[in-house]
Amino acid sequence: MKRREKIIIFFALIAVLYGCYNFFIASTPGTVTDISKIDPGASKKLVNDLLSKVLKDELSERELYAIAQAGKDWTGNPFMKIKDEIKKAAKFDKTAPSNPGGNLAYCGFVETVNGKLAIIDGREYEEGEALAREGYCLKKILKYRVLVGVKGKKDIIVPLMAIN
Repeated sequence: MKRREKIIIFFALIAVLYGCYNFFIASTPGTVTDISKIDPGASKKLVNDLLSKVLKDELSERELYAIAQAGKDWTGNPFMKIKDEIKKAAKFDKTAPSNPGGNLAYCGFVETVNGKLAIIDGREYEEGEALAREGYCLKKILKYRVLVGVKGKKDIIVPLMAIN
């Protein structure tokens, strides 16, 4: 046998010996106290003491604020915080007209090893791919906006929709 196997067998033997000792020798009958023999007044006193200690402690400002906010309705998603850089990036660029009439919705993008995918009007597109609308082509995907080419017109920039 290898040394590793000997060590495993040694610990297994110790566990079995401890189990036998604990089962047969350590747990002799009569050592467990009967609950009916405990004074009921003592248990009530213990509960009252614990309750008074818990109620005696004052709540911190954080705890009071959390309790006050727990009952209020949420006005928005508290886990989504739109940073200033996202708001700035979503603003319109001066060089190209911004989404005319708001007819395209850039909802998000996915960046993978193979490239970037933009989600426009609920569909996924890669750079250079024609959009479902006739005459529109996705030219460039950026994190907070996309550049869409329109046949016979200037390119337009569609900002990322900020959802609160």
